[in-house]
Amino acid sequence: DEEGRTVEQVFRWYHPNVVQAAILGDARKLPSGSYLASWSTIGELTEVGPDGTIRWRAKTSDGKVTMRVVWMETLYQPS
Repeated sequence: DEEGRTVEQVFRWYHPNVVQAAILGDARKLPSGSYLASWSTIGELTEVGPDGTIRWRAKTSDGKVTMRVVWMETLYQPS
């Protein structure tokens, strides 16, 4: 609520390996109702369903970080 300057927590999920990203993480709610999380310094992206199940994970090579996440309907251009 921008006018009232308040927020409401609508979803909370903890990484199953009990890790925390100190900086630069991000999370977005997807049109499907899932959430896409960037674990920045851990170098991992995770899609989590509304029930808390992991739908997929992607991990970067050691020393690489992830930052902001952006949902795209497709990577392919129509012909």
